[in-house]
Amino acid sequence: MYNAVEDDRRLVEETFHELRIPVFERTVNAGSWEKACVPPDLETAEDVVDRLVEDSTCAPFLFEWGRKENESEGDEPCWELVHKYGTYWRWVRSVIGDEADERGEGRSLRIEYRPLPTQPSVEDVIGLHCLVTGLIRGLVAAEHPIVELSWADARDGFYNAMRDGLDAELHWVTEDGDPTTEPERIYPELFAFARRGLREQGLSDAEAEAYIAPLATRWHERTTPSGWKKRRVEARLDEGRPLSDAIESMQTEYLRRSRTDEPFVEWE
Repeated sequence: MYNAVEDDRRLVEETFHELRIPVFERTVNAGSWEKACVPPDLETAEDVVDRLVEDSTCAPFLFEWGRKENESEGDEPCWELVHKYGTYWRWVRSVIGDEADERGEGRSLRIEYRPLPTQPSVEDVIGLHCLVTGLIRGLVAAEHPIVELSWADARDGFYNAMRDGLDAELHWVTEDGDPTTEPERIYPELFAFARRGLREQGLSDAEAEAYIAPLATRWHERTTPSGWKKRRVEARLDEGRPLSDAIESMQTEYLRRSRTDEPFVEWE
């Protein structure tokens, strides 16, 4: 795929920091048919169901085609609705009807947050999930004015981060209600409310700090896995290696280090 590249360095420089999002969207979206996208704001719980029902179906399927032995359609009262999730993709997606508890009783209505990328170590995976869930919990507990952020600014920030990583222009509303795009104001507040959210869930100050630290350190040291990958490829190009070899070598090193217990922020 790299044989026809005219400028190796330009390719590395212009490559997005998160490729899964544009690859997936370009795979499943066609024309005005947006199967994968940032969804519009929801006003009511009923909107969740209405949007799912209205979404274009690209793979019709009859219950009889997938029926298991001794299974009747009455065993799943919302079979068609549940099945439609197979072709209903949003980066933030509502999920309806799954079993709500370990005994299989009751039904749930929840939000599935899909943009989180895989991390290079178990510690980093846990840290990212704690950052996101802690932040949401902390913002809600504090009645933070982030709800005043416009949908367009939130959407643009999502795609800017995908494209530019730590250099992305993000929009935020501070706890004082001031709109800002200054990273030096956004990130410290983001980490602070993530720690608060974890404390709201019963974690100690030390535990909250330990979970958030791997991600906060990335900001302070201006490093991310995607940035690491791009720098490694550039270093190999400086050695005179072909682009395909530089990418393969980088990815081999990345996989090797991912199999160790070393957190990403300690990678050299």
